[in-house]
Amino acid sequence: MNKKILSIFVMVMALSLLSISCNNKKTTGTGDIGGGTTENTGTTEDTGNKEPEETRTILKASDLEAWLKNIPETSPVNNAIFTFSSGNFSGDTLSVESTGASSKVSADNVKTEVLNSLKSLDKSKFKIKTTIGRSIFTGGNASGNSPLVATFEIEPANDSYVFDSNVEAIKSKIKLSLTVNDNYIWQ
Repeated sequence: MNKKILSIFVMVMALSLLSISCNNKKTTGTGDIGGGTTENTGTTEDTGNKEPEETRTILKASDLEAWLKNIPETSPVNNAIFTFSSGNFSGDTLSVESTGASSKVSADNVKTEVLNSLKSLDKSKFKIKTTIGRSIFTGGNASGNSPLVATFEIEPANDSYVFDSNVEAIKSKIKLSLTVNDNYIWQ
């Protein structure tokens, strides 16, 4: 009688261990339940210690706009100041017109000021993936009034954040489009 109790106890323990070891597995599959040959063609996925996506904060276009408008304003260049908080965000571009310009504005000096502002930008939700340097700029040609445009790629600051589909679609081409006020031109 003791051997039967012991063998039942051992079987219960083995089944308990099996259920515990399979606890972190999620199985989906298709099998033949109709009495024929059974073949499991499903998959097993380990759901161990991964951070569930529902606990990650989704960053939307409105979050991106707020982040870009939080870029510190530039120091004056030929009296022109670029205040990003007053810019207009549309699609993938924050357009900013300077204030205070009273003559031509040095595009080269504006680049330096914008780079300084970008480097001091808050990195708690978003961060700039592109190496920040003069190579991110196009336009702003001397004796012209075409915009000076900085283009860069962004990424979530850490694994706690994920982009929604709209931000994901534009993340590699975020632009700051800078123009000089009152139709003054770049030099």
